[in-house]
Amino acid sequence: MGFLRANRDINRLETPEGQITLLGLFLPLLIETLLRNLMGTVSVVILSQYSDNAVAAVGAATQLLNMVQIFYTLVATGVAIIINQNLGAGNRRYSGEVATVALVLCAGLSILTGAAMSIFALPLMGMMQLTGEVLVLAADYFRIVTALAITQALITLFSFIVRCYGRTQIAMVVALVMNVINALLCLLVVYRPFETPLQGVAGIGWARIISEAVALGIMIIAIRRVKVGFTLRALRPLPVKMIRQIFAVSIPPGIANLSYGVSQVVSTAIIATLGMAAVSAKVYLSNIFFYVYLLGMCLGQVTTIMIGRMVGAGEYQKAERLNRQNIVIGIACNVVLSVLVVAFYRPVLGMFTSSEEIIAMCLPVMFADILVEIGRAFNNIEGGCLNGAGDMVFSMAISVPSCWLISILFSYILGVVCGLGLVGCWIAFAMDELARGMAQMMRWRSRKWMSKSLIRRADG
Repeated sequence: MGFLRANRDINRLETPEGQITLLGLFLPLLIETLLRNLMGTVSVVILSQYSDNAVAAVGAATQLLNMVQIFYTLVATGVAIIINQNLGAGNRRYSGEVATVALVLCAGLSILTGAAMSIFALPLMGMMQLTGEVLVLAADYFRIVTALAITQALITLFSFIVRCYGRTQIAMVVALVMNVINALLCLLVVYRPFETPLQGVAGIGWARIISEAVALGIMIIAIRRVKVGFTLRALRPLPVKMIRQIFAVSIPPGIANLSYGVSQVVSTAIIATLGMAAVSAKVYLSNIFFYVYLLGMCLGQVTTIMIGRMVGAGEYQKAERLNRQNIVIGIACNVVLSVLVVAFYRPVLGMFTSSEEIIAMCLPVMFADILVEIGRAFNNIEGGCLNGAGDMVFSMAISVPSCWLISILFSYILGVVCGLGLVGCWIAFAMDELARGMAQMMRWRSRKWMSKSLIRRADG
């Protein structure tokens, strides 16, 4: 009974906003993440009934849009880490000031970058080697979506802020509404039960903008009830130190994520030397494995929130117990789901392809991915703990060299030079994930993160 009570203690936090629990944070975040991923999938499925060129255009534009979204997510993540630690320390006023500065900062940056990308939509899409009709369609879609990028930027920021206050259900509901509106409008554009101004790929772009605008409106109404403490006083005089702190916390994970994203493009290029069947197999497998590591990924994000609160409150032993518990849960989830994918590989792959060549190529990779998911569980949890504690520079210092010197280098050595093909590449991915995971675990065990506090001052 004592063990069960101890576990309940580390899985919940008593806050001025009420009790925050691990499960209460996790389930809405899981549903929200699924819905966000589903939004792009639904658009592609519906567009596939309209035109292959339309699918290619939206798919290409979405790749670049995802890179932009990573930028907004990283700024929001940095803001959330600062807010969590200061809420844990009881610094509600400072947390509200950080949220206010982040709101203005995110809005300003998204307007500037969105306008620039909208103006240069055609050359940006041309850099992706698109030509002819696909280039024109992709540029049209990209121009529309980036012109009003502020909606997605603010939705992302507000979603992270409400999670800090334990209100993850708000972001989940907003994501659900956004998906439903987007799906209905996409169906209207493609199947045209009655005439509307929304047509073709441009219509799909406007469907996304309209759904995001409605979602943002709901988010603004909902966040007013959270009592974040937004205040214009935080902007006078210009809070240079606070802006520096936000970027100092956001840039290291940003560099790590950018490096990882570029390395994935390079790994795809290496796999392309093995033939187009290997590229298709990687695309299918990546889609399948997303749902394998989704639970662990969401658990890592929830762990970041709770660790931030605990570190801010000086509850270091509680943070260490949460770390040990969630590592076990994360590994168990990833391994069980990986094994299930292997056990039911044929019906799972059958949803994507009927090619026996590709199916035969995928099966050994699915076995190798069990090791990848073990390493990924360590990265999700240990990385989340270090970020929550404010020790994100170490994660960057480990991640950047690892993804290039291990993942990319050994993908080429094992996959191409040694002739192991796609399996060799996946072994390299496993080596990278495990190396980074072990390094981050050792960093956490060293307790050096205890000196990385982001708390600046208490409320008066």
